[in-house]
Amino acid sequence: MANWENILTSEFYEATKKYFKLEIQGIQSLSMIQPSING
Repeated sequence: MANWENILTSEFYEATKKYFKLEIQGIQSLSMIQPSING
């Protein structure tokens, strides 16, 4: 059971990492398009 939990957790962690990577890239390209957003 612990093994299964570890596998599930690491899968979720990897997916989350990828998601946040994409999210950060999206935010960066948005601020490149609209630099006035930061003031």
